[in-house]
Amino acid sequence: MAWRMLVQRLEERASKNGRSLSEQVESNRQLKLQLNELQKQLQDTSLTQAHQTIASLKNDLKDLHQQLHSHQSNHRRIQEVTDWLQDGESQPTVVKVEGDLLQNPAIGIKDAAAADAAHDDEDRCQCSQSGTMC
Repeated sequence: MAWRMLVQRLEERASKNGRSLSEQVESNRQLKLQLNELQKQLQDTSLTQAHQTIASLKNDLKDLHQQLHSHQSNHRRIQEVTDWLQDGESQPTVVKVEGDLLQNPAIGIKDAAAADAAHDDEDRCQCSQSGTMC
């Protein structure tokens, strides 16, 4: 009888260990599924953040291109004024321009000689149309 009791206890332990092992297997399977889901969410989040970073960098690059273009344009205007000043031509004339003279004062400076020449051309045309000598 002692042997039967011992065998019965061993069978009960084996059954209990089998159930415990099955529970552990199921728990591990559930943990793997959760881990896979979390990794997928992390990848999605990382991709979303990467796309947002790329969009932000594109906007920054666009702004920098615009600033560069503006600086190049301003540099050209300054260079034109510098060249004009070095040439020592007649006094500058401020003409009506589209743009903000406070931001870009060089855009309003024109060569007075060119303005005078244009004015002289207009006078000649008016005199020749009227038939009088000017």
